Amino acid sequence: MKIILHQFFFRTSLALLFIFVQSSLSQWRQVNPGPSGNINNITHSSQSNTTVAVGDGGAIYYSSNLGNSWMSSYNTSVSGWNSVYGYNPSPTGYDRLTCVGNNGAVGTSTDNGATWNYYNTGGTYNLYSAYGYYGSPYNAYYMWAVGGDATILNSTNGGQTWNPQTPPYLFDSHYAVYFYNYYYGHIVGSNGIYYRTSDGGANWNYYDLMTPWNHYYGLYFADQNTGWMVGTGGTIQKTTDGGSSWFTQMSNTSNTLRGVGFHDSNNGYAVGENGTVVKTTDGGNSWLPESVPSSENFKSVYTTPEGDAWITGDNGAVITNAVNRYTLTKVIT
Repeated sequence: MKIILHQFFFRTSLALLFIFVQSSLSQWRQVNPGPSGNINNITHSSQSNTTVAVGDGGAIYYSSNLGNSWMSSYNTSVSGWNSVYGYNPSPTGYDRLTCVGNNGAVGTSTDNGATWNYYNTGGTYNLYSAYGYYGSPYNAYYMWAVGGDATILNSTNGGQTWNPQTPPYLFDSHYAVYFYNYYYGHIVGSNGIYYRTSDGGANWNYYDLMTPWNHYYGLYFADQNTGWMVGTGGTIQKTTDGGSSWFTQMSNTSNTLRGVGFHDSNNGYAVGENGTVVKTTDGGNSWLPESVPSSENFKSVYTTPEGDAWITGDNGAVITNAVNRYTLTKVIT
């Protein structure tokens, strides 16, 4: 009888713990004290609680405890970092981190953001977005970066050296890049720009979205076929055929959206100006506003398969629904 009761209470405790974790996922909190200045991008490993954020003034912040405390480093020669990418998140953090910023600036780290090495692509353009992939065909740290002056760059060593790639048009800014694997990639930007490649960027093809009045700032793919882009006036576009065609989804906001991210093919967020956060649980068929503890202009959202989300914005805004999954996993097992 004692054994049965013990098992009952143990299982009940686990069930309550699971319910607590699930309910915590919808509870947004503002990181305080947090970074300062405008925070433009962020990455997070749910397996290790490693978080790295980048922003204006050459600032890089890193945390190992869900943002409860932060360490910082500054490169005062860089006016701003705009994007950060982490390779291969694991229980020990990231294999490598790469950030890109204004005037062709690049930073790389191999110790979860504690120290950085700095490089330059040799250009005066601002780099707005970077995305990486580790794996075949040569087990390399592939990366693509895009920015002003129609810039597209490719690296095979995580950002230490770069080679230019040729866009179909030479007069637009590129604001976001996303690669599902080494071969299939996408770029969005000003004046309705959308490019797609199936050969790692050796050739980029232009697709006319018939929205030349829109600027697209955010891009995410849940799999090789299913993706979303967001932009001016609350625009959300979705594809289910790898980018060959796109259709509009109703965002329920007219505020410009700057970032989009999904946990899976159904659950995701889009974020933007004036504290805008909209959420979907059905792949974007419906988007509903979220109540969040900030009204700043949001710049980016980072989502993990485990269910964590991090949002960054102006004036040090960093909000998250992340929970300590590493500790919870140890307790349950």
